[in-house]
Amino acid sequence: MKIVIFIANWSANCETLFTRLDTINRNVDYDVIDVMKNTKLAMKHNIRVLPTCVKLDNEELEVGRLIGLKGVEVLTDFFNQEEPA
Repeated sequence: MKIVIFIANWSANCETLFTRLDTINRNVDYDVIDVMKNTKLAMKHNIRVLPTCVKLDNEELEVGRLIGLKGVEVLTDFFNQEEPA
């Protein structure tokens, strides 16, 4: 399971997301992709809103997505949820 977070450095919502992530679980691993520096990957994953969190399975297939800034409870559920069977 892998989580990729698509952001832009100019986005206040992206900054807020990382502040919220710090409060939920410091052991969560994720990759951060700046859409301004990696437009091809952002297009591949059809990123239209920032921030967007994409959960990928071991075969790099999408199994979950959070679009936009979410509250701590929603983020906690998304980041701690196990991979679907």
